Amino acid sequence: MRYQVSLGDQEFELELSSSEPGRYLARVLSGPNPRELEVTVLSDRPTLAVLIEGRVVELFPLGAGAASARNARTPARLIDPAQARRARQARSAGSSAGAIVAPMPGRIVKVMVAQGDAVSAGQPALVIEAMKMENELVCTQSGQVQKVLVKAGDAVERGAVLIEID
Repeated sequence: MRYQVSLGDQEFELELSSSEPGRYLARVLSGPNPRELEVTVLSDRPTLAVLIEGRVVELFPLGAGAASARNARTPARLIDPAQARRARQARSAGSSAGAIVAPMPGRIVKVMVAQGDAVSAGQPALVIEAMKMENELVCTQSGQVQKVLVKAGDAVERGAVLIEID
């Protein structure tokens, strides 16, 4: 299976294959360091403990395809491949405006930016609640907020444009 993975401001494609239960070969197909990793699942309760290249990594689920490793500075997030493809197509469509889109259906809990605000890539922009988990969405690029299309309490569908940045 192929996954799009976001780790801080880096995105890369990951392909997982399994020859037996609990053992995977992870091929990093893009990004700064394409390579293969052998991954063995040691435990999946209450956290996911995996053995990666001889090192045990304990992952803590954050909800909506996100996980953070113990002492990690940046959480990792699995991105729906269709959503990643739509985002790439939007970026390549020639539009200079960036957009923060809803990665899942949910309810807006908090909006942390306003129209006209100067923002930087990675800056927290809003919080969306999905399946009783709060997920912080960050600015996709540096620039100025052109439109905030939602407010706290709004229900949104996956793929809905929430904030436009230029």
